[in-house]
Amino acid sequence: MHFFNFKLNVALNTLIFLFVLSILAHANAVFSFYNNQFISENQLFVSGNVSSVLGKKVLLGGQTVGFEYNTKGVLVIGKNKLFTNNHFIDNIQNNELMQGDIITEVNGTTVNNASEISNIINKEDANKENVTIKAIRKGKDYETNIKPAYDLLTKKYKLGLWVKNKINGLGTLTYIDPTNNTYGALGHAVIEGNANCAVPVLDGFLYDCAVIGVKRATRGNAGEIRGILKTSNVLGTVNNNTSTGIYGNLDASICNNAEIELGGKQFVVPGKALIYCCLDGKNVRAYDIEIIKLNNKNANHKDMVIKVTDQRLIKTTGGIVQGMSGSPIVQNGKLIGAVTHVFLNDATKGFGIFIDNMIKN
Repeated sequence: MHFFNFKLNVALNTLIFLFVLSILAHANAVFSFYNNQFISENQLFVSGNVSSVLGKKVLLGGQTVGFEYNTKGVLVIGKNKLFTNNHFIDNIQNNELMQGDIITEVNGTTVNNASEISNIINKEDANKENVTIKAIRKGKDYETNIKPAYDLLTKKYKLGLWVKNKINGLGTLTYIDPTNNTYGALGHAVIEGNANCAVPVLDGFLYDCAVIGVKRATRGNAGEIRGILKTSNVLGTVNNNTSTGIYGNLDASICNNAEIELGGKQFVVPGKALIYCCLDGKNVRAYDIEIIKLNNKNANHKDMVIKVTDQRLIKTTGGIVQGMSGSPIVQNGKLIGAVTHVFLNDATKGFGIFIDNMIKN
């Protein structure tokens, strides 16, 4: 398979997610990555809970994949000044709506794009003095009210918001379940910068992606896999965006991926392992890593600390780079997890998630 990616221009701190995310709004595109706090090594430990994945077999991933989906709700990306009474105004200056909020309803009607919002507030019988907005901020629902303003330039009532409803990017396929033609990828949520929560999926597609190069990581600067989304080659659907990755349907018969048994988290041990990824758009290769620490009780699914030891990968990428989110981790011949984050101060190190936590979603 061949696959895809986006470039970003944002300053990052200690560690970052490893998928490349772009968000399209009207004629503008916003390219973003998201930070998380580093967990000190003395917080990492293992428990002995029995895994529910033992004995199950899936198809091993490792391919770079592109994805695009429409959001369930509309993302607020900023303010849009309106021209009224011969001057521009900030119509939401005193409103609680903020960049990163997800608008789900306007006047009791579900909305999923800007046109639907405009149609509701410009109805002849609509209340032009008060519009009721239901929105989500950091995973919590709230309600607010806005008085729309008549924009002389467009001759329509508007709220004064820039919004968007599409997300696309690239990451790595972790596994395919041939028993139900489903897949898991990324190993963490797709998060819009200021939303600080998983952006819900209305509908979307998983695509083939042509890798066109790799930007090598250096200390303090994230590297990345670069590519082009091949929308003519649909691999499957995107149905869900959760804290453990993106999920959907993919016809296993179109793949030649090798079958592999899942390994439960209680059998994962510090020591040698492999990660699988695609850096040339054609071949999935295995690279040596070491599992340094384990944590079976981390709420953010930073379940293990890993270190790249394979000099081939270090020479090419500098270690772990953006676009490798979801790269399968294999130990003792079993799929035990996926790569999720990189440490900016040392790109050879990063976090991984246990496969148990991905499979249950």
